[in-house]
Amino acid sequence: MYFTWTPLPQWYTSRFHGQMGFELALGYHATVTQTDLRNELRRIIEGHNSAKTETLVVTVNAPMRSGLEFPTNALVARMLFEDDQPLDGWTPSRIKHIALHDQGEHQIKWILGSNPWA
Repeated sequence: MYFTWTPLPQWYTSRFHGQMGFELALGYHATVTQTDLRNELRRIIEGHNSAKTETLVVTVNAPMRSGLEFPTNALVARMLFEDDQPLDGWTPSRIKHIALHDQGEHQIKWILGSNPWA
């Protein structure tokens, strides 16, 4: 068992947090490789590869609906943005433009095609 700490936003509230002054969460160790990220990216893209989708924007490093963020999201985003070939030579059959969007760092990287709105 181990303990870790991460700050909560000032606006965050829950019943437990209000009574105890801190929040509990579960965590686990996972090793994520470049191959793992490429496979997950491909899985996501394949799920949208249809005649209805010409341009796909994949957002990473974004907070949950509640506004909480996971610190590892920034690491995953950096790994994807530093990868020169995140598609590893694969091209979807229908999607013509794919962008990675790092919400936390406010950056976009086109990994297939170019910006169709430019």
